[in-house]
Amino acid sequence: MRKLVCAAMAIALGTALLGCKEPPPEEKAANALNKMVDSAKQAVDDANKAVQDAVNK
Repeated sequence: MRKLVCAAMAIALGTALLGCKEPPPEEKAANALNKMVDSAKQAVDDANKAVQDAVNK
């Protein structure tokens, strides 16, 4: 039984050290918001390029 507990603890510790731990909800929300902002910036850049292309033709 003790070996099983030690093995489970070692696996949990190894997983945490490797960064496989689930991020907190606040971090997930911040990451999602950052992705949305990046997507919006890209959409604006694409729209600006389309306008410039239309003006230059």
